[in-house]
Amino acid sequence: MMVNFGKRQVTRKMKENYNKPFELADMDYVNRSYTARELKEMVDELTERKLITTATGTLNYSNLDEKIKYQFTLHPMRLWEYVRVFEICGLKAGMKVLDGGGASSPIVFYCGKKRINITTLDLQESLVENTKNVAKKMGWDTITAIKRDMTDTGFPNNYFDAIISISVFEHLPNEIKKKGIKEFARILKPNGIIGITFDFGKSVNAKSNYEYDDYDQFHRPVRNIDEINTYFIKPSGLKLYGNKK
Repeated sequence: MMVNFGKRQVTRKMKENYNKPFELADMDYVNRSYTARELKEMVDELTERKLITTATGTLNYSNLDEKIKYQFTLHPMRLWEYVRVFEICGLKAGMKVLDGGGASSPIVFYCGKKRINITTLDLQESLVENTKNVAKKMGWDTITAIKRDMTDTGFPNNYFDAIISISVFEHLPNEIKKKGIKEFARILKPNGIIGITFDFGKSVNAKSNYEYDDYDQFHRPVRNIDEINTYFIKPSGLKLYGNKK
């Protein structure tokens, strides 16, 4: 599920559903996307240079050491999340952007390649240090990686033009979801936008599906529309950008 909201006022009728769950038909959108093609080419380049992203699934002592069937974060559904958030949030060179919980992910490196001033916060030191290493070797000096809790960022009010978080909130307790989005709203500039994605719907037979004994312990997906309002929209005080339903 992808939801976009912020201090931005919608001034034209949105023909496309900006806030929606992933559907197989969305792959047509990804397959036509120039952003998607550039993202895949960038990951290929980094892999050839033996530089690690979370798309390689080889970082030790991180949430990638799950032994589930697919560990890759550039599989089609994840690619759809990256592309949609990047394009709908209108991320461009020179913007000041925060990423919550995505250190070492392809979207962070793509932003750096595009000369976007992106700061990524993560609690996993291996992901943070790897981000710094890749950014240094590629000369992407607009990337900043910090080991820090995204519910207490330490940034001043009205600081970022945009904030993104890809498939992080479903792993947070519900009260932490509310704290995180409230903090995002505090540090977002007027006319800014937040783009987040998260698992949506009840987790059914997750352990057997993913062959991961502790999967349910760390998986708290938003189950319905009411919970989106409860855990994201109301605590943030922001309005949906795009379609309201």
